[in-house]
Amino acid sequence: MTEKKLGEQILIDIPHYKQIPGCRKLIFFIYDPDTLITNRLALERDLMELSSPEFTICVMIRPKIQ
Repeated sequence: MTEKKLGEQILIDIPHYKQIPGCRKLIFFIYDPDTLITNRLALERDLMELSSPEFTICVMIRPKIQ
C-alpha cells in the first residue's frame, strides 16, 4: 500500500469508529519494516491533530527509525 493510500484509508476509518458508542480512543499501529513511509512524523502529527477532547487518535509507526 502506498503512503497516500494508507492516509486515505485511515481518513475513511476514523468517522466509522467515532460513531461506535463508547469508543473514545483509536490507535493506529502501522508496521513499516521497509520504511516505505517517507515522512513518518508528518503522518503521525497530521492524524493525531484530528483528535478532539471526546475522541483521541494515536498513531504509532514501527519500527522506529534511528
